[in-house]
Amino acid sequence: MPGKVARGGRGRVVGPIVWRGNRACITRAVAPQSVAPAALDTGGSVGAGVDLQKDSAMNLEELCQAGEQADAHLEAGRLEEAEEAYVNLLNRMIDDEEIQAFVLAKLTLGLLVTALQQENIQAAHEIWTATEEDDPFSLGIQCLENAQTADHDFIVYLFVAAFLHSLGTEPVEAETAVNDYMSRICGYAASESPEMLPMAVNNWRQHLIEVYEDREIPPEAMEQVERVAEGLDEPVVSGPIGLPLPAPWTLELPEEDDEGDEVPTPEDEDDQ
Repeated sequence: MPGKVARGGRGRVVGPIVWRGNRACITRAVAPQSVAPAALDTGGSVGAGVDLQKDSAMNLEELCQAGEQADAHLEAGRLEEAEEAYVNLLNRMIDDEEIQAFVLAKLTLGLLVTALQQENIQAAHEIWTATEEDDPFSLGIQCLENAQTADHDFIVYLFVAAFLHSLGTEPVEAETAVNDYMSRICGYAASESPEMLPMAVNNWRQHLIEVYEDREIPPEAMEQVERVAEGLDEPVVSGPIGLPLPAPWTLELPEEDDEGDEVPTPEDEDDQ
């Protein structure tokens, strides 16, 4: 089921992913008397020179099975297990020195959703804003934004981005971003996933409340969301922010004939 995100954890840090000597690790929350946080070191290394592969079939089925297991933990609310599984998957590709775009995009999205469900805004923000050229999460965000996964996954990513933009310090910029992302989400949901609309409308309203905090929300800021809400069959009751689950780990590879050659699609034939 879709996860709920509480606003109260805005400053809470419960398990960010960190790089230690080119290794992806998870630091866990510890008791006050502990000297240093315990760390889960899943092995592997990353650096310049690791190739970003697109749609390579090498071990793709196994990687997707591991991704499905991580998503199952996420859906069941086993968030630490989900986080560990996604990081294990990342380090497995790093060990093979072959980072596959589809898998990297999917696990990055899974970690973003997991972090927000953990109320770990800092961890989600660090993944979302990674900029180093050889940072896997920077590449993962680029893959998400460049349609390396299903349309549904891109919409889930917009849910995450709208949430994080709502925490910005500049109300006008935050409002513009929230209204842009949420209007795109609602446009998709109206035609492809109508059951997503109540969640989207509720999130949209909650994000604008967050943007303006204790200040009065300008009426024009609410015009778009209220227009969408008026078109729904039932009124949307205010509640916690929700996040849809990612799409299944299914990547459609080109069909091959008996000799191993790719079978042209109707679109390919039209272009000839």
